[in-house]
Amino acid sequence: MSTRSRLTMVVLGLTLAAASARAQSASVSTAQWPAALRERVDRIADSAKVQRIPTEPLYAKAAEGVLKGADEARIVQAVTRLAQDLRDARAALGPSATDAELVAGASVIHSGMDVPALRKFFSTREARPQSESFVMPLVVLSDLLARRVTQDVATASLSNLLERGAKDAELTSLRRDIERDISGGQSPDVAARMRTDAALATLPAANRGIRRPPSA
Repeated sequence: MSTRSRLTMVVLGLTLAAASARAQSASVSTAQWPAALRERVDRIADSAKVQRIPTEPLYAKAAEGVLKGADEARIVQAVTRLAQDLRDARAALGPSATDAELVAGASVIHSGMDVPALRKFFSTREARPQSESFVMPLVVLSDLLARRVTQDVATASLSNLLERGAKDAELTSLRRDIERDISGGQSPDVAARMRTDAALATLPAANRGIRRPPSA
């Protein structure tokens, strides 16, 4: 399983269990880490905490590196990169974003989306009830980008679905179907456009105009 897939599973696990990233901290023990590594990760985490960035994913990232036998420099580099991605996600998603949304947003940033583009996509949150998390749309966006669906097509597809009231179940199905089509040899953008059109056909008409995903 790839690093991105593991991160996706972590985010989905947080959502399905209705737990915050704090739940991971109990399983991440630093007692057996080299003292120098622990101190460096602690410094990164302390800085993140001041900026209201969740620290548990940082320790989880370091623990993954230790488990794999990576050297200290590579572990610190990975943790530092994740901390920056989380900061960028905070800048894009704002102060009200949950820890799980930030982790999912960091994955989108890691996929290559910049802060303004992610902020614009996050504005479609207004189409969802306030009680609903925005984790799944972010997870699906990250996955589509990882599968080489272009940014414009991925964001237009998901924005249209969200504006039409698509729920997490529809987004999960979309993600699965696009993955299957791509694995079968379909162009990522073509797969995304076709599956989005099919999903839109099952949803109620929107009050606003639909932005068709751009053609190749």
